[in-house]
Amino acid sequence: MKEDKKINLDRKTVAGFGNEWRKFDQSQMSESELRFIFSRYFSIFPWNSLGKAAVGFDLGCGSGRWSRFVADKVKTLHCIDASPEAIKVARNTLSSKDNCVFHVASVDNIPLDDESMDFGYSLGVLHHIPDTFAGIRSCVKKLKPGAPFLAYLYYAFDSRPKWYGGIWKTTDILRRIISKLPFFLRYFISQAIALFVYYPVVKLEILLEKLGVNVDKLPLSFYRNLSFYTMGTDALDRFGTRMEKRFTVEEIKDMMKGAGLEGIVFNKSYPYWCVLGYRSPVAAEETNERPDRDLSNLRNARILFLPKYAKDAASTRYRFLQYIPYLRDKYNVQCDISSLFDEGYLRKRFNLKKSGYFDFMRALARRIRVVFTAKKHDLIFLYCEAVPYFPSIMERLLKINGLPLAYDFDDAIFHNYDQHPNGIIKMLFRNKIKKVLALSNIVVAGNAYLAEYARKVNPEVFIVPTVIDINRYPAKNYDRIGEKPFTIGWIGSPTTSAYLTPLLPVLKRFCAVNKARVVFIGSGKVSGINKDFDIYEWSEDSEIDNLLSFDVGIMPLPDTSWARGKCGFKLIQYMACGLPVIASPVGVNNEIVENNKNGFLAENDEQWYERLAVLYSDINLRKEMGAAGRSKVINQYSLQATSHNLALLLDKAIGPDKNKEQSH
Repeated sequence: MKEDKKINLDRKTVAGFGNEWRKFDQSQMSESELRFIFSRYFSIFPWNSLGKAAVGFDLGCGSGRWSRFVADKVKTLHCIDASPEAIKVARNTLSSKDNCVFHVASVDNIPLDDESMDFGYSLGVLHHIPDTFAGIRSCVKKLKPGAPFLAYLYYAFDSRPKWYGGIWKTTDILRRIISKLPFFLRYFISQAIALFVYYPVVKLEILLEKLGVNVDKLPLSFYRNLSFYTMGTDALDRFGTRMEKRFTVEEIKDMMKGAGLEGIVFNKSYPYWCVLGYRSPVAAEETNERPDRDLSNLRNARILFLPKYAKDAASTRYRFLQYIPYLRDKYNVQCDISSLFDEGYLRKRFNLKKSGYFDFMRALARRIRVVFTAKKHDLIFLYCEAVPYFPSIMERLLKINGLPLAYDFDDAIFHNYDQHPNGIIKMLFRNKIKKVLALSNIVVAGNAYLAEYARKVNPEVFIVPTVIDINRYPAKNYDRIGEKPFTIGWIGSPTTSAYLTPLLPVLKRFCAVNKARVVFIGSGKVSGINKDFDIYEWSEDSEIDNLLSFDVGIMPLPDTSWARGKCGFKLIQYMACGLPVIASPVGVNNEIVENNKNGFLAENDEQWYERLAVLYSDINLRKEMGAAGRSKVINQYSLQATSHNLALLLDKAIGPDKNKEQSH
């Protein structure tokens, strides 16, 4: 018995689940229903950040019902469960999958090397063990730095009214009694509960919903989309399990952070609580567990960065330059930068002065010279293209020289060619970007739309959003707003200011009846505006102060293929300043903006006006949304959150050959 106390499991609970999965192996559930439930559990999981070569684990795999979907997305999935009976069922469920490895093991004895997994998840398991916190820590130890971990833990009804918690307390008394009975009685009683309680309540809620009643927050409402088989499974799970714990959001957050996870995100819809975190790169260093052992290729490397524009372009500053101090200080990387076009080239374009033949020829000569002298580097990090509207000769020369190539893009530049109005350009270059992507050792994409395109020709694709240095962005002080007019703000460039045109009538109408004004930063001349509009020239020195003068940041976009490739960077800037946002529900905007939490999505003129009016009238809502947005940026879209992830990708791209060469 003393030995049992050292094991982080309850043997009777494990045996109960073995019986449950043998009885309910999920074989009678439809594919569509399983996929629906799977999508709810994994709605916040960062699939796009994993490559096809990813290796991970399912802790508490049970019948293997979720493993069947995950296995299709990764190279290897380790299915782990403390119940031998559950593993037998999982083997049968996953018999068609040749990339699943099965382990009978408890959470404190996971048979995987520390820091070896690209991802992990544990759904509905860790609240059934004696020490949930220790269980989370055991899982996190198996993750590589930066790897995601998804957990589903029973909630303590902290998002529900008191009467809801009262119902649970009553049912929990029944659970404590029923779970101690022999299995056949547990099964019989739980199915009676499913038939005489779950089923009629759900049918009543379906009827109420048809009558226009919102039933989302009523007990058992989730089951109105599911079969009776699922109700029976969950009734046995709910009333037949001996050990059960419940946690508040704050308790879960504390456990996740204490286990070494960061960037913690909760799914705010059912099931509660699904939570995602990323293994902190600091965790291994603080415990002296082989710090930076995965980054030996990057250390002391020499990298050549090839952006399109010089530092006066936002893409160069935010996709490259801001990472360089981290790479130099942390890993002693020598960073050489050679832009295609000179500084000042963009000013010519934005002032509507044509950049002519000599600008291009000078840029081409510089790029040719750099390509032929690139051999002294360990890695080439290319942004977009070596030369636009030019064959992929430069990229091929880099590969012929044997140099590893990392490719980065944050716009749908392939549409410059495959949707070009000139038939000759379309014919010559429509597959150029695909060819360059295929040449690359790794591809770094700014969002899921771009990543999906890249994965058609290259499996080594990873998403790194365009981020900000949060230390440069103070939060807006809502205590000093005073009597200033409500300011609707936008930041961008003359090339993107065209997206503002359809929204101008709404903005004019809003300012005409409210004490409000509109500010455009960096837009250049915009036709059709009036006295309620101000246009500020962009400058690095004034950018932050101008953003902090906004009361709401906007990002209108048309639903076009080019717009779907945008990375939503202006939204990230607004949110970093603690501002609420309003955006069109296009592309990555749907990921950045959590509707009604950190801002609003608006599909038409009426919604734009209505959402502006809501924020105009409620400063507390602006403050709450601004705080939620800033928190999201800190965890997901800040330099501090992504630097180590980018370092891992660069190390992967360089590969072990550098160290072999140095040893000779």
